[in-house]
Amino acid sequence: MSRNDAPLLVQRPSSEISNEQAAAEEDALLTGERQKDKETSALRTWGVAGLSLWAVLSTIILVILAVLYNQARRENEVDNSPHPKGKRNLIFMVSDGMGPSMGTLHECQTQMTDP
Repeated sequence: MSRNDAPLLVQRPSSEISNEQAAAEEDALLTGERQKDKETSALRTWGVAGLSLWAVLSTIILVILAVLYNQARRENEVDNSPHPKGKRNLIFMVSDGMGPSMGTLHECQTQMTDP
């Protein structure tokens, strides 16, 4: 048989492990319950826990750094110019779903920014 005539998928003899896995998979399909692999599920659990912990810690660190940066910038800022007088340009965008909560958000923002 030449190289071009060789079959692409060769039948392999089955082993006991593959027979057990096939039986477990068939049972899982018939009962509607997932087949559980203890090693994989434990690894997945630790992986998800580690990823969640990393996400929480990195978010906390990022917020702390942003606050510290903002405070340092305000301390070094010199305000020699008077506040602008007269009209200011204002762009007010209303999107779908804007309700009373947006008004509350505006009030909170105004209280935080106005001295």
